[in-house]
Amino acid sequence: MNRPKTSRSLTLGVLALLTVAGAASAQSDADLRRENQRLRTEVSDQRRELDAARNRIAQLELEVDKLRRLLNAAPPTTGEQPTEEKVTIDETVPHASPRALLKALQDGYLEAMLDIDPGDPATPDGSRQRAAYLRDLHRWARRMSREMKAPIQWHIRIAGRGTYPFEVPGLMVEAVDPKTHVVLGDPFPVTLPQATVRRLRDLEDRGQFGVLVVKGVLIPQVLVNPDRHEQGLFNRPRFVGPFAEFEFRVEASSVTPPPRPKERPPQRTPGRS
Repeated sequence: MNRPKTSRSLTLGVLALLTVAGAASAQSDADLRRENQRLRTEVSDQRRELDAARNRIAQLELEVDKLRRLLNAAPPTTGEQPTEEKVTIDETVPHASPRALLKALQDGYLEAMLDIDPGDPATPDGSRQRAAYLRDLHRWARRMSREMKAPIQWHIRIAGRGTYPFEVPGLMVEAVDPKTHVVLGDPFPVTLPQATVRRLRDLEDRGQFGVLVVKGVLIPQVLVNPDRHEQGLFNRPRFVGPFAEFEFRVEASSVTPPPRPKERPPQRTPGRS
């Protein structure tokens, strides 16, 4: 008589256990999904913070370099002579030398881009921010490439032969201070007219291939590289700021020896006619 009741009780107990187990399993799956979502969000936040930190570090490096230049330009506070090489030209003028041009671009980058959020492509909002940042950077780069194109006259030393498309003759040269011959930046390419090539060959034959004067047009190229967050080990092309780099060439109209210093006329001895 009690056997049916016992069976019914056992069945109800098993059903209760299955119900509890099912609820526990559903709760466990929900907890696992929430934990996965939390981890994905945390990783995305960390990626965004890392990207922002890299961008800020690169910008701070540019600011430190700017402060270092200001300190080097300040007059010495003691009687000691400055240890850096003497430069007689005004490198606060952007077109005074290759390195003055690069510094002007780096300062311009800080002024134009420092307060703009570069975004993080790992997130939907960050991806849109990065795209907007790169659009602004492209506009700035094109404007700088136009505005920095200018006629120049630099003292140079030949660093090597250059090769250019369509067999255009050229040289690799480095700019130097006109008086102290201190090197003023990295070597850069110069394209030459044929008449200038013939004159240079004559100078080389006569052993007058020392410091020369190049006149021509500076052709700058500010480039946007979405994959370059920082300067890197080799720094080629030259790093301007996060995602921006720089190179240039000079289209020469002439390359000639520098003019000889004018000789002073002999002074007359007082009392003699």
